[in-house]
Amino acid sequence: MLENILLCDYFVETAENGFKGMELILHGDKKIDCILLDLHMPIMDGFGVLELLKDSNVSDIPVIIISAESTSENLFKSFSFNAADFICKPFEPQTILERVAAALEKKKIITQYISLSQFAPPLFFQEELLPDWGID
Repeated sequence: MLENILLCDYFVETAENGFKGMELILHGDKKIDCILLDLHMPIMDGFGVLELLKDSNVSDIPVIIISAESTSENLFKSFSFNAADFICKPFEPQTILERVAAALEKKKIITQYISLSQFAPPLFFQEELLPDWGID
C-alpha cells in the first residue's frame, strides 16, 4: 500500500528487511533521497538500520519512521538517531505524501545552505558593539 501511494510522485525501491534495505542504501545503483522505515522488520529492525545510517556516509538522507508502536520510548529513540519524522500507523495517504515532500524540501534547503556557506565570510562580533543587556 505504501509503495502505491508514493509511485505517482516518486521512484520507489523496496526491501523486505533491514539488512537488504542497508544493502540497497549503501550499495544500490540508485541515489536514495528519502527512507521510509518501519521499526519492526525481520533480520535487522528499524533501530538497527538507524544506528548503521547514523555512522555512515549517507547520514544526511532523511529517514521517516512509520510504526504502529508510537510509544514515547520509540519516538525518543527514533529522534535520538536523527530520524526526520515519525508517522503512526494507521495513516492517511496524504500524510505520507506531505511528510515525504517536507523532508525532501528540508534536505534541499540544508544542502543549499551548506553550499552557500562555503563561500560566505565568517561572522565576527566585537563585544563592545553588542548591546549591554545586563547579563553576565
